[in-house]
Amino acid sequence: MKNVFYAFLIFTAVLFLFAGCGSEPEVTEEPTEEPAEVTPEDPTLSVTEDLSFLDDADAALLRAGEAGASEFHPERFNDLVLELEEIKTLAETDPEAAKEQSDAFIAKANELYSDSLASAKEYFTEQMDKMDEALLALEADKYAPKSWALTVIMREDTEKKFESGDFADAQFAYRETMTAKQSLKDGVENNIAWIEILIRDTEMYLADAEELEAFLWAEEELDQADTLLEDGRVKFAAYDMKGSEASLLQAKVLARQIAEGGGRMQQINETDSLMVDVMEAIEKASRMTIVDEEGNIIDPDPWDGDEYLEENPLAELENDVEVEEEESNLQDYTPVDGTTGVMGEDEEEDTSYLLTAQKLWEKGVEARNAESLELANEYFHQARIFVEAYQSNAVSDFYTVVRRDVDTDCLWRISEYDSIYGNPYLWPKIWRRNKKLIQNPDLIFPGQVLIIPPK
Repeated sequence: MKNVFYAFLIFTAVLFLFAGCGSEPEVTEEPTEEPAEVTPEDPTLSVTEDLSFLDDADAALLRAGEAGASEFHPERFNDLVLELEEIKTLAETDPEAAKEQSDAFIAKANELYSDSLASAKEYFTEQMDKMDEALLALEADKYAPKSWALTVIMREDTEKKFESGDFADAQFAYRETMTAKQSLKDGVENNIAWIEILIRDTEMYLADAEELEAFLWAEEELDQADTLLEDGRVKFAAYDMKGSEASLLQAKVLARQIAEGGGRMQQINETDSLMVDVMEAIEKASRMTIVDEEGNIIDPDPWDGDEYLEENPLAELENDVEVEEEESNLQDYTPVDGTTGVMGEDEEEDTSYLLTAQKLWEKGVEARNAESLELANEYFHQARIFVEAYQSNAVSDFYTVVRRDVDTDCLWRISEYDSIYGNPYLWPKIWRRNKKLIQNPDLIFPGQVLIIPPK
């Protein structure tokens, strides 16, 4: 009986055992097991997934830089640049520590931004103060009250933008304000200078007219010019630029007409005399032997100015003067772009100074016959400059250095020869003309051929 009971217990235990094994798969499929597997073992993973704090640090540093930190506080700015690089390096291994340092970094960058903004405001205010002082010294507020008032409003707007902390807008407003003030300054200076030039020129022409005794034949015109000149001065003192200019332009034209009428023949004679002098200089230069900078010898090529005058006879100029009305030169206080022309800029490129001088002289004759005496004089003067440049390479002779047992050649002795200069102290002329050949004036060698420039 006991054996049957023990057998029953064993059978029952086996049934429970197999029943437990059959329920195991249901337990392993419980969803509560999955969260345990994805829970990060490294607590820093939540930080590394978001490194945006580095972008915030970059933005803070950039903002300080845009406020002029590198200019006003260069040491602090450079330190922050280095510190940010260290933070970025640390973020690769310890993001959490890098995040803490980044927060402190951003605070320092923001402080630098505020300090830079204050420094910029101080600097820009100082520059605007200096410009305003210069404008008031010119009395721009009286010569151009509307333009001055506009720059005052622009400055106030600039200062408000600085107070708001928007550096970009403030800087843009500052530049516009300074541009407007500089334009006003340039305009007022130009206008004052222009009025002073008109006064000076009118006084000069009236003085010339007096010297030529124009009062004997143009007394009424002289009185009219004097009246206009005085009216221009009065209006200028009252800050009336336009009215002053109008009177002075009339005064200058009238005074010039009187003066030039009396000195017309004198100018013609002076121009003709200059024309002849330059013509003779060109003729003389054309008969010279020239050695250019490359050592090339240019043989004489005689030129005769009379041949040109025979084909282009000089015109008989009358003692009549017509003075063109001058135009206004007052500025509206805006920047002016000017270009300077060069006489003869339409000339073809020429390698010969002598040929250029000849062409300029011919143009001078043409201008003279067209009664443009001032232009003719300019051409003749330019022609003279080119002739002198050509003559600087002129050669009066060549000399071959000779070795002797006694009194062998040296520059001093060569210059002393009667056939050269007859004066030993002129030896530097020979040395300067032969510098490419003679490195040391104390050392010349037999067989060297020296260029002897004219005495």
